[in-house]
Amino acid sequence: MALEDAIAEQLKRIGTLRKEFIDKGATPDTAKQVQNLREERVALLTGSIRRLRRDREAAIARFDKEIAARERELKELQRPTDLDLVRRSGGGEPAKGGKD
Repeated sequence: MALEDAIAEQLKRIGTLRKEFIDKGATPDTAKQVQNLREERVALLTGSIRRLRRDREAAIARFDKEIAARERELKELQRPTDLDLVRRSGGGEPAKGGKD
């Protein structure tokens, strides 16, 4: 069952019990059902929050890893090489001395 479906189901049950509570008056059984629903909802929300926080941390770690990989590649591409004739000649023109 999807999280949204479970939430909708719990809210519907809480609404039904609340209506019974108001219309018929509170009985010990009804009060116990309401308390059980509240406890179930607390457990559901606590678990959901825990999963979301774990997923957020995993996503942050993935992004940090991808950023680091791209920074390494960028640094490597910006490093002068023996084949970088434009930089070695000091400007935008190729190195002098080649045949025309």
